[in-house]
Parts: sequence; structure tokens; C-alpha cells
Amino acid sequence: MAALLGVVVLRERLSLPQAGVVALAMAGLVLVAATGSALGTATLLGNLLVMGAVACEASFVLLGKRLAPPYQPLRLALGANMVGPACAAPLTLRDMPFDIATVPRSIWLMGSWYALSASVFCLWLWYRGLPHVEAWLAGLTTAAIPVTALAGSTLVLAESIEARKLLGGALVLAAIGLGAVAQPSKLRC
Repeated sequence: MAALLGVVVLRERLSLPQAGVVALAMAGLVLVAATGSALGTATLLGNLLVMGAVACEASFVLLGKRLAPPYQPLRLALGANMVGPACAAPLTLRDMPFDIATVPRSIWLMGSWYALSASVFCLWLWYRGLPHVEAWLAGLTTAAIPVTALAGSTLVLAESIEARKLLGGALVLAAIGLGAVAQPSKLRC
């Protein structure tokens, strides 16, 4: 989706090999996301929610491409961290109020580490590198998110992975590797 929006919105050109790499990643993601159960309303709703998340991630890539050159990466990371809670706050009203004193110290420490690593360090690095790559390649790297979730579900939750999901993950990783290799070396960070 980021590659498509990059072509439509940013007027970037997508070569045939680049389109092939994107198609390879898409095929891998289909295998990773495919379920063995019969399609029902829950599966349809879940797939629609995932598509919404994909659209948000693609718009995140494009918005970052537009904003990264004039603004400093740390300022962009701060802006993203201010918008996120503002958007999520209405969804938390159902669980309010709760007693903050009941939250264990270890949860506060883990939450703080997560906030710093995922929301500060990673966003700063993302915005630092985004001006140096095309939207299709930035979008391609986001295909690793479901693959890492798949790996995490196996390593942390001890879930078993079907062969087609392993194949899908391998296709996604191969696509990312091929995309990075095919990219001209214009990175000058």
C-alpha cells in the first residue's frame, strides 16, 4: 500500500524489479495472514481492521516522507508521540477510572522501556532514515511487522507455526533483503 501511495501521491516511479519485490512481500504477507478456519464475520471484521491498520501505516510512511526533510527527526518523533495518545484516549475511557497504585512497579518499568524504545528511539531512527529511501522501500520494511509478531508468538507464547506461515515469513524477509540490495547506494547519513 505504501508503494502504491508513493506512486500516486508522491509521484515516485516504481521499476519492474521494485514492483516484483513488493509483490513478493505481498505474497508472503498473504501466507502469514491466511487462516485455516472458515471465513466468518469475525474473520471478515479482523481482516477489515488489519486493512485499516495497513492504510494507517502506509499513510504514516507518506506523511513522514513529506515532513522529514523540513523538520528534525526528534521533533517529528515528539509530534507522533503527542498525536498517538490523543487518538487513543477516547478508546481508554471505557476502562477509566482505575487505581494507579495497583499497577506494579515492574509494569511501570516495562511500560517506560517500551515507550522509550518503540516511541522515541525507533521513531527518531525512522525519521532520520526516511528522507534517504523511496516510499516503496520504506513501506517494504514495514512488512516485517507481522513476521516479527509471528516470531514473537512462537518464542514468547509457544504457539506453533504452520509451514505456510513460515514460507510467508521467508518470502517477506527475502523481499526486504532483495529490496535493500536493489536500492542504489545513496544513503549518506
